[in-house]
Order: sequence, then C-alpha cells, then structure tokens
Amino acid sequence: MRPIGDHEYLNLRTYVRHEGEPGIYFLYEWMNNRLGLHLGPLCYGVPYHFGALDYRHDIMSGVIRGSVNAAEGRLQYWALAPKVDPVPCPAQSLDEFLLEHYTAFTHRRGIRQRFGIRHQP
Repeated sequence: MRPIGDHEYLNLRTYVRHEGEPGIYFLYEWMNNRLGLHLGPLCYGVPYHFGALDYRHDIMSGVIRGSVNAAEGRLQYWALAPKVDPVPCPAQSLDEFLLEHYTAFTHRRGIRQRFGIRHQP
C-alpha cells in the first residue's frame, strides 16, 4: 500500500500481548501524507492525524531531533544516540521485534483488526 506505507510519520504506541502474541497498539500517529491520512484509518484502523513533520536525524554526529506541528499543538524531541554503524538486528531478538517486524493491533468503530509490519533490516 504505497500511498499509506511510504510517508514520514511519528507515532505514539504501546507494546502489548494479545492471546499470547506480542505486538504493538497505536495510540496516536501524525503523518504528512494527506492521502494516507484518509486511507490508513479505513484500511487499518490506525489513528492518523495530520502534522507537519521536521526530522533532523544525524546519526553520524549522534544527534536526533525533530518536531511535529499539528492542530493539537507542537511536539518536539531531542536525543543523543550512540555513534555506531547500523547493522541488521539479530533474528528473533527484542531489537528485531521493536524495529523490524511485529503485529499491529488496532480498533476502529468497534472492530478489532491486526496487520503485520515488516521493515527492511
């Protein structure tokens, strides 16, 4: 689903376990793709909201910062990251689950949904 899957976003999520399966539950997600903003909730039940996103992730310097400007307000973040070369996560590790593939559980209009997320390593 390229119109929905290829966009910048920032989400607020929690990690859950449903019937023994680990996954995530999206609480809120800001995105700057207006088409995806309308298709995402219909297709997946994800709580999308429009936001102007500004990412400045400079992995080489170790500084990660960004902001979201939305109707609800402004969110800013800043962090120092370790200076390491990115490598794929080990198979079946917690890092792989958190970053690369997991099940997303959603809820829209009384209907529970689930879908798989698979990011490139």
